[in-house]
Amino acid sequence: MNEILSLELVDDKLKILDQTKLPLHEEYILTDDYNRIAIAIERLEVRGAPAIGIAAAYAIAFSMKNKIELEKSFESSYQRLRITRPTAVNLFYALEEMKKIFFENISSK
Repeated sequence: MNEILSLELVDDKLKILDQTKLPLHEEYILTDDYNRIAIAIERLEVRGAPAIGIAAAYAIAFSMKNKIELEKSFESSYQRLRITRPTAVNLFYALEEMKKIFFENISSK
């Protein structure tokens, strides 16, 4: 039996199992766009606290492609992800951890 992964990094893109299609269909979203990942979280295409946190971490990472405006890129994606699931405690925890690490590292440069 093949293992079904809800999230997987494939060719520098996040492959998301669209859980709204289960159990009748197995469909995937392949993206490296932080806003599309945020939409997937909002639409419940990504479900489960750990998967939401991991998807958010990838979204933040994908948003940082513009090395000239790292802080602006981080802040935009951070704010976008915060509004995806207002009651997702683990999402907020993951975002705060990423924010802490980001600003610790950006200030040391």
